Amino acid sequence: MSSFKMKCPKCESLSYSIERDPRNYAQRGQTAELIFSCRCGKQLFGDQIQAESDRQQALYDAEMATPSQEEIERRQAAKEREERERALREAFEYQSRYLVEKRKADSEAARLREEARLREWKERVARQGQVPDITLPEPAAPKESTPAVAGQGCEWPGCGNVARAGSKYCSRECSNKNARARHKQRVKVT
Repeated sequence: MSSFKMKCPKCESLSYSIERDPRNYAQRGQTAELIFSCRCGKQLFGDQIQAESDRQQALYDAEMATPSQEEIERRQAAKEREERERALREAFEYQSRYLVEKRKADSEAARLREEARLREWKERVARQGQVPDITLPEPAAPKESTPAVAGQGCEWPGCGNVARAGSKYCSRECSNKNARARHKQRVKVT
């Protein structure tokens, strides 16, 4: 906040000077020897300066005590913003609580359905009077890669493996060996 500073009563400027009158030898007090001079030409002497200062100070204090319309609107806007943020926060909290409860309810319903299905299965087995024959299917045999041409071997010299489907080589390793060898030959030529 800014502090009080007296203004010129005529032009409300802060461009003024207050000086002591060297010709005044009165014993009335220090304010009696003051001269207020503003650029606009306004002059005050002695106790007039003190009276004007007291009047402006009272107005300043009253203005600071009662908030301006702008301050009231700013406070109201801040209060409304806080209220909206609080309502939004409450809505998010409600939504998160709702989702947690819904997940719990869904998992409980799924557990109850599974228990009911298992109970029905046990009752059906008991009615038929037989022990269920549960056999797991045998795992599928791994498929062997077939070469592009049946019986074609890996192109890398010294490798006796069967080439992969759609490739001349049995593995990435043999393919990389071939690439390195070709690169070395190109470097030797240049």
